[in-house]
Amino acid sequence: MRYSKIFMLTLLAIMLMVAAACTKKTDEADTGQTAPGETQDVEFPEIDRSELGEDVVVATYEGGEVRGNELAQYLAFQGFIAPHYPLNEPSFRTEALRFLIAERVIMAENVTEANKNAANERLDQIWGDIKNRYDDETRQKGLTTLQITEDEIQATLLRFLTVQDYFKQQTTDEDVRNFYNTVKADVTTADVRHILISTHENTAEGLKRVREDDEAKALADEIYQQLKGGADFAALAQEKSEDPGSKDNGGLYEGYPASQWAPGFKEAVVDQPVGEVGEPVQTMYGFHVIRVESRETMDIEEVRDAIIANITDEKFSEYFDTVLPDKIKQINI
Repeated sequence: MRYSKIFMLTLLAIMLMVAAACTKKTDEADTGQTAPGETQDVEFPEIDRSELGEDVVVATYEGGEVRGNELAQYLAFQGFIAPHYPLNEPSFRTEALRFLIAERVIMAENVTEANKNAANERLDQIWGDIKNRYDDETRQKGLTTLQITEDEIQATLLRFLTVQDYFKQQTTDEDVRNFYNTVKADVTTADVRHILISTHENTAEGLKRVREDDEAKALADEIYQQLKGGADFAALAQEKSEDPGSKDNGGLYEGYPASQWAPGFKEAVVDQPVGEVGEPVQTMYGFHVIRVESRETMDIEEVRDAIIANITDEKFSEYFDTVLPDKIKQINI
């Protein structure tokens, strides 16, 4: 198994820990009791260090080398942040080692003081939230099991955050807008009426053709003209629609995320003017005549942080796949 998303997964784990810490603090403030899901049940993995000694060089790269004990410390950091990680699997170790090298090279060649300062500002908050998530007993159990200190975890976390900020600062407003436009369906919920004229239907063997495209399109166009002429949409859907999931409800689907719809239908739900009957659109199932009854789309500012996190991951992944290989001389695990 290739763990090519360690950077994003670790970032996600940190974010989830912070969110859980905030929930815990809120619950305790409201009830005066410990929040549900206490962390004493966390099981931290033990690291097999038999081949990760200080005298073992596990990798060489342009500008330095990584010794076994340094990789072990990096694995311990990963295990503290995300105890479910398979720290002893060779494939995971190799990928973690590559990420460690990437972080070191980026720190040496690219990051600025501004990146370091931004990471320092986030470190205190995130570490405080982690401490709130892991009570003293659990935190000490993790440190002991993983054979790492709080100072070592904070130092590794600081490097991780510095690298993240380096890629984050490369993200422009145009990048954010372009990404937002590609994921609009993921942040849009709508009430939609439609009438389906089928070209295919689902069977146990897969999609089966039931009508030729030209015939289905002609029938859909006729329905479109009837609706534009004032016909009742719900009544016509009950009479004409071949979608068993909605025809008895007047063709209505309520509160569906636009991302759940098939291509073609999805774009209409996102872009079609609310309250207007749109021209027939084709999907793998046939031709749909659609009217968007209502639509709610999250504003770009509401999802900016999540978008930037995704773009940051993409930029890191691009570096990881295209730049890093030329920096690594040898991996010995």
